[in-house]
Amino acid sequence: MRAYLIAAAMVILAAWAALAPQNAEARNPECFASGATAQDIVCAYLDHVGGAVRTGVFSPAAPTFADRADLGGIGTSALSCVSWGERHDCFVKATDDTLYSFAYLGGRTHSGWAGLGAPRGGLRGDPSCVAWAPLRIDCLAQGADGAIWHLFWNGATWSSWQSVGGQWQGSPRCFSRTTERIDCFVRGADGQYGHLTFDGRRWRTRAAPVTTGVRAFPDCAVFITPTLSCVFNVDGILIHKSWNGTRWTDRVGPPRPEARFPNEFDCASGDGGQTMVCAVRTVFIGTPAVAISSYRAGDAAWSPWALVTLLDVHEISCASSAQTSARRSHFLCAFAGIGGGGELQFAHWAGGRASSGSMLDVRYDTMPETAVGLDYARFRGP
Repeated sequence: MRAYLIAAAMVILAAWAALAPQNAEARNPECFASGATAQDIVCAYLDHVGGAVRTGVFSPAAPTFADRADLGGIGTSALSCVSWGERHDCFVKATDDTLYSFAYLGGRTHSGWAGLGAPRGGLRGDPSCVAWAPLRIDCLAQGADGAIWHLFWNGATWSSWQSVGGQWQGSPRCFSRTTERIDCFVRGADGQYGHLTFDGRRWRTRAAPVTTGVRAFPDCAVFITPTLSCVFNVDGILIHKSWNGTRWTDRVGPPRPEARFPNEFDCASGDGGQTMVCAVRTVFIGTPAVAISSYRAGDAAWSPWALVTLLDVHEISCASSAQTSARRSHFLCAFAGIGGGGELQFAHWAGGRASSGSMLDVRYDTMPETAVGLDYARFRGP
């Protein structure tokens, strides 16, 4: 069986090398659900040359991307997008080191750019924004003074920038697990990660549950509300912990790889918070690849790693749609490739537990073009 899988993978690799797009263009993808009931998933990304912000809407019914929009070249950071109801807002640091936003105002119509300013001296690095309720958005970013700064929308107006304090090395990564709750992770001056929490009234600084050996920001998803499940890359091994607002609990983690993982990975939850999926950059028989593992509530273990694509990537973003009538979500992971495969690639599958035993009919393609692509490795439900 192993010999068969290796042979099949080599055939796929050869086919992909022949079909792979040759124009590098995409970086910093950010994907998110299109609304509370819609099955569509939106991906925004930066053009590789010039920093233009582009978007595409993925429709599982097709399944492909459509309605590509070019919103202009102002982005100098990764995008951060939030979704509430049928409205979606994306944020990016612009060339003047201030924060800008644009919105989907229902359907697939874009607003123009809106400037939101910055603390004195401008912003450093990437913004990180969350929406914990309709008409509420919170954005955090590092200021020129090294502190983390907070800006929020209350449904009518934007606040002024407010300092959360501290001296940090880089951008925060923030999540919201329920109403009036925000959790952010940020690297401290000593290289260790701190955990900033917001309870609707004030911010607190705590020690992260893992402080040494962490290679990159943890990625978290709401798994069985209001629990926040976080995956940490510790010396190349992914470990899984959950946070209930009071304490951290060790959970069963994804399978250990034959080779330690590099930094690039992303996670998403779906199926009504019952399924968590992580995609990771790895190596398969000496070839850069992307693999996915999933975990469902009540399972004793994560699924084995399932090969998605033989492609060298440097950024990954995963998202899930609203549930279907069968109480399943559609999952989508977008990958920004390196070198000749630099266009935004994606893999899509219906909800449920990922299966590593099938390398058949997964939808794998480029965005926004559909002429180039392979169909293999669908992750089937139980």
